[in-house]
Amino acid sequence: MRTIARATGSRYTAYDLHSESPSRPGSRVELHRRARTEARVRHGRSAFVWNARVLPMGIPLGLLAGYLAWRRSRSEAAAVGTFAGVVLGSYGLGVLEFERYRRTYRAMHEGARR
Repeated sequence: MRTIARATGSRYTAYDLHSESPSRPGSRVELHRRARTEARVRHGRSAFVWNARVLPMGIPLGLLAGYLAWRRSRSEAAAVGTFAGVVLGSYGLGVLEFERYRRTYRAMHEGARR
């Protein structure tokens, strides 16, 4: 298992990367990462998936892929199918990403309670 050293005052403590996170953030970067994770989880899955993944990324990528499919085959069905596939794919990936954030959030808070 990989371990990393974390500065705690003047001493260094090694802890396992796969174990629970320390109860206090070690740096500003860690603090900001935790704050972003908590904000994503607090706003909810639908807000994260639609506002952060599907609308800004899935729709434009779907339009581009649909246009390229239409230019290649001149088939409206291929263009619509490609568009729908990309948008549904971005939705699915957004849900998976949110669940990863949710697991991280729960592990972070369960580790702090112990």
